[in-house]
Amino acid sequence: MIIVDKKNEFIENHDDIICVTRNDIEILKSKAMKNSRHRIRQNLHQSMNDQVHEMIIVHTVDTYVRPHRHTTKSESFHLIEGNFTVIIFDDEGQIIRKIPMSATDSSRSFCYRIAPGIWHTLVAESEFIVFHETTAGPFAPNQAEFAPWSPQEGEEAVNPYLDSLRNSLKT
Repeated sequence: MIIVDKKNEFIENHDDIICVTRNDIEILKSKAMKNSRHRIRQNLHQSMNDQVHEMIIVHTVDTYVRPHRHTTKSESFHLIEGNFTVIIFDDEGQIIRKIPMSATDSSRSFCYRIAPGIWHTLVAESEFIVFHETTAGPFAPNQAEFAPWSPQEGEEAVNPYLDSLRNSLKT
């Protein structure tokens, strides 16, 4: 059974066993391109109340992930396809670390885990990025704290901010 949420950003799973194929990823890429936020995820967990949430997530190069932190839980990413950089910030919004990631470039990480309380974002460097995310459940709305020094999605300042983050990857 496939159920897509109203924003077309995630696909629910109600099966006891779920497998993801290369064809499924291609379908997710197509859906991400049609989505206004340029992203989609396939839930591997069955319920928003599950204790462990696992998702296959697709972002396009245009996806803006507002810098945020999770105060009570960690998250881990395992990159399946593409290249991106995780950017870590201090409390004032200064970049303190960059973690280049790639599914195929052995000089970059392909997996990372971040502890609670760390400001972070990710910046896509390829047309698509596909990753497996694992975090603790259950899901609660507004569980991420967004960085007050970063623009909100939809604001005019998003594109210049995202460009500044991309430019920071060059140094």
